[in-house]
Amino acid sequence: MLDSEFDCLVVGGGPAGLTAAIYLARFRRRFQVIDGGESRAAWIPTSHNHAGFPAGISGPDLLRRMTDQAKKYGSTIVTADVTKLERGESGTFLAIASGRQLAAHTILLATGVVDHEPELPDVSQAVRKGLIRHCGICDGYEVIGHKVGVIGHGSEGLHEALFLRTYTSDITVLSLGQDLDLSDEERGAAAQADIHLVDEQIRTVAVENDRICSMTTSSGRCYRFDTVYSALGDL
Repeated sequence: MLDSEFDCLVVGGGPAGLTAAIYLARFRRRFQVIDGGESRAAWIPTSHNHAGFPAGISGPDLLRRMTDQAKKYGSTIVTADVTKLERGESGTFLAIASGRQLAAHTILLATGVVDHEPELPDVSQAVRKGLIRHCGICDGYEVIGHKVGVIGHGSEGLHEALFLRTYTSDITVLSLGQDLDLSDEERGAAAQADIHLVDEQIRTVAVENDRICSMTTSSGRCYRFDTVYSALGDL
């Protein structure tokens, strides 16, 4: 027996899922949002690139505002995890969420990504406080002229550093003791952009005035930064 059948089931209640909810409600569709309550947006201390908020807005506040707007039009948002999703013989999708079996003609996946966090102390709190950032596209403008550390290795780490070179000329790639895994051509590109490469382990992290101010390597060398990005990709 099905508990409910919908025109659309939205999986994920972050900004993308809530935007879908607002439109689906205004289109007068029968739908439900299933949200696990772990939106990546909730970790954002302040976003300056969201249209309509020139002074910036925190991730939690943005989620609250979008949730209120969606509910204004009658959206139903349920806190649960979708543990199974399959398509039935009739073409209708079947989902299991916290023991409930739901059917929908359309599934909208708005689950986002989970970042691969660096192995540093209290990393989740560091992200929530903006000590470690993940998206140069989102907030690179705010690091113009900063001393920037990029935690990463391989092509992805270098690509992030080269992108941030748009905003600052002082960039150091930190591999946290892993092999930098760069080709000769990539090392040449880093040298041409004056990007420093450090493959030592980080022994200590110092925080001052709510920002990471320095990292000390296993050899005792100290690097000072205004801003630190993680470029380790997602899980």
